Amino acid sequence: MTSINTSNLDQAIVEFQSLPVEEKLAVLGFLFKDVSGSIPESSFNGVNSNEITPLIEQIQAQRSDEQIQTLGDFLSSQNSQGDGVALDPHPSKALLELIPGNTQPALTRYKALDQSSRLAFWYQLGQQFSNSIPSDVSLSPKASELLTSLRSLGAEQQAAFLSQIA
Repeated sequence: MTSINTSNLDQAIVEFQSLPVEEKLAVLGFLFKDVSGSIPESSFNGVNSNEITPLIEQIQAQRSDEQIQTLGDFLSSQNSQGDGVALDPHPSKALLELIPGNTQPALTRYKALDQSSRLAFWYQLGQQFSNSIPSDVSLSPKASELLTSLRSLGAEQQAAFLSQIA
């Protein structure tokens, strides 16, 4: 087993967290596109796809701007783990979520996932959306540098990074 340089990993996480949501998602998209062939499906054995698939479908049904907002909420939710119901941060949507019979909020579904399921969620989402990332996406110099740095890491370090931010 190789050792992971935690200072590089910690620095990458700090840099990632400081990016705007759109750039976070682009960096993740490119990274998942890069690692898609190197992660065997067997890595996700034991993950309940019945939890992940409806969540991905719920996100796919959203408009593009809503998808960005929802996925941004997922990425920022790691800092605010809680046992309560996570309503949409937008008041008009949160009110709709409180009406009996409405679907469970995406953020609540996401927070209910364990770490392995979250990683599988991002992996599957990356698989589905990686082909829709335009090749001419221009990242800021900071995001480009982070992506280059992440691409230079070994598979184990990339997996550690992804599990930390998921």
